[in-house]
Amino acid sequence: MSATTFSIFIEAPPEQVFPFVGDLLRHPEWATDKMKMEAILSGSISVGSQYGSTTNFKGMVVIAELQVVEYQPPTRFAFKVDDRTGRYAHEFVLHSQQGGTLVERSISNENTDIISKILTIILMPILIVPESNKALRLLKAKVEQA
Repeated sequence: MSATTFSIFIEAPPEQVFPFVGDLLRHPEWATDKMKMEAILSGSISVGSQYGSTTNFKGMVVIAELQVVEYQPPTRFAFKVDDRTGRYAHEFVLHSQQGGTLVERSISNENTDIISKILTIILMPILIVPESNKALRLLKAKVEQA
């Protein structure tokens, strides 16, 4: 299934933005819902690093396993998420621009069953898009305050 992409301009260079998006332990700082994130093994971030998260998403507790699949500071970061609703891919691309950074976040549903595809089509515009845009606004505020 194709990815849905969100973007925001942040008045800071990619080197200041990347630590907030390229470290999953920092995602709770700008998440829209209460989130707990833990590294499965300690150490530096790299492709293959694994995490566990617990999120209270609109009153529903979602427990997930995450794995870093791309780590290229300060421009690219991607991870996969597996939870009870399926498997999803998240990708961040940071573009240096005059006066700051354009952050693009893409989310794609990697589930192949028809029910997941239908739910994505229904839920993407009413839940995922607004929440993802809100999260990017929180990220912007967090980075620009730092």
